Amino acid sequence: MTKLEHITMNHVSFERQACGHSPLITAKDMIKRYGGETTVDAVRAKARCSLRRQRIFECRIVYRGASIDTLLGAENTTMKSED
Repeated sequence: MTKLEHITMNHVSFERQACGHSPLITAKDMIKRYGGETTVDAVRAKARCSLRRQRIFECRIVYRGASIDTLLGAENTTMKSED
């Protein structure tokens, strides 16, 4: 299970196929709301479509940025047990 604190350079896409609404929310914004220890699965379980207030069915971690940012983001994902 992926913790929000390990994907700080990413966005999360929540998609409700029935209405096609698919917002991208930054992991940093979700960390502010739920905390870094929270998993993406836990956020997905609580998520609702902001248009229809119904449950979200698809959830994807999406990287947005240049390839050098990917490398920097990967460097930022050291697990606590590796510190």
